[in-house]
Parts: sequence; C-alpha cells; structure tokens
Amino acid sequence: MSLNRWKDNKIVFSNLNRAIINDHLHHAYIVESDIFTDKMAFAKDMIKAIVCEDAKGIGCDTCIHCHKINHGNYEDLYIVDNEGSIKDEDINALQNFLLVKANEGDRKFAIINKADTMTEKAKNRLLKTLEEPNPGTMIILLSENVENLLDTIRSRCVMFRLNPSGTDELMTNGETMEKAKALIEILSSDAYFHRALQEIGKGFTKAEEVEELLETMERVFRDELFDKNTAPIKKEELFKDIQHIEKAKSSLRYNARPIYVLKEVLLKIGG
Repeated sequence: MSLNRWKDNKIVFSNLNRAIINDHLHHAYIVESDIFTDKMAFAKDMIKAIVCEDAKGIGCDTCIHCHKINHGNYEDLYIVDNEGSIKDEDINALQNFLLVKANEGDRKFAIINKADTMTEKAKNRLLKTLEEPNPGTMIILLSENVENLLDTIRSRCVMFRLNPSGTDELMTNGETMEKAKALIEILSSDAYFHRALQEIGKGFTKAEEVEELLETMERVFRDELFDKNTAPIKKEELFKDIQHIEKAKSSLRYNARPIYVLKEVLLKIGG
C-alpha cells in the first residue's frame, strides 16, 4: 500500500506529500493515534513515499525500495519494536545504526513503535540524538499517548495525529497559517498583547480552533528552530516557546477553558 491510503487524513496527507516533494522534511516525527490505527503501516508508507523511485511523495509499492520496505529488508530502516518497554540499550542500538552511512540512498530511517513505553534512561538517550541529529537521518516515534514522552522530545518533533475517519489531523490550513504568522509577528512587537487579544476575538474561542492555532504556531516556530541560519540565542527562545505551546495543548486536553489557555500562552511567549 502507498501513502494514498491515508488520504482521508487530508491535511496530514497534503502537508506530508508537499514536504517530501519539496525536500522540506524534519529529522523527527511523532505519529499519535489510538490502538486500532496501524501506525506502523503509516510510518512505512511515509518512508516509501520519501525513497520511492517512481512516485515520490506517494510511493509506488512496486519499485525496489518500496518492495524491500514491504518485505522488511530495506537496509536503511531500523525498527525498535519490543513486547515490553523500550530500554536504554534499544535506543543505543538505534543510535549505532544511524551512525553508519546509508546503503540504499542518502537517508537512514528509524521507527520506534510504542515510543510512549520508553524508560526514563531511554528517553534521555533518545533526546541527545534529537538534539544533535546525524545528517540524513529520520526518526519516527509511534505513540498512543504522547503525554508519556518528555516535553523536550515532543518539542523537537513534528506531530501527526491520525484517525481512521480523517477527522483528527495535523492542522495547518492556509487561513490558520496566516493567523498564526500574524500573531507571532504581533508577539514580537511592543504592543503585542493588546493587538494579540484583538486577533484572538476573530474566531479562536472553541477548543478545536485554539488547538489548530497552537499546532500551526508550533509548526512555524519549529521550522525556524531547524533553520541553519537561526542564531543559537534565538534557538533557545524558540525552544522555550515550543515548550509553552506543548503545555498549553496539554491543558486543552484536560478541558481547560480555551480562551484562558490561549491568553496564558501568548503572555508567556510575548513576555
């Protein structure tokens, strides 16, 4: 199967397809969904879409790379998939794999199944790799509960939320992206908060609307964080902003009032 089977998750599909075609991929992703969704299949379809020789951005399912991934013998893919928890030695083995030059192409991939079962030592070891990724590597974490992952791990990954019905997606539609960029520009100005509150009143009052805005702002910050031209001091600020957004999203999931969550996170980012 190819990435086409995930088209019902329209925004996830379109953003991922565009990122692959434009070669604007991040070094780490989190795929979150319920126990009934085949996250491993999605991760493999995602990798096929990246390496496919005949249908880049989708995957043809018939070229030699797609064929190898389907049959579990693609040399540049390492999968961590334990029955129990994922331990320090599992992540150490993954790190050793990523250190070796790719055989099939210019990228090496790793999938960590049930990433939310990692021990504390395993999480901290993985964090080091996410902080200083090897060139040409990509790690995909599969999870049913991202709250069990460190904030610092989540902030260094692009997150996809999958739902069989396609209703729970990575939200980055054009209108929301423009709103997010406008808010970020406001937050960097002197009169940021008054103007930001005016923007909030224009359609961001429901939980799903606030979550969409926060997801999109986080994506903007993360793109800048991984830009090679961003200064180290600025990167520290961006990292803190991403952490603030992650905590705000957690508050939303615990039924905090959306408008208060948004006001609080804007104060933290702009302050």
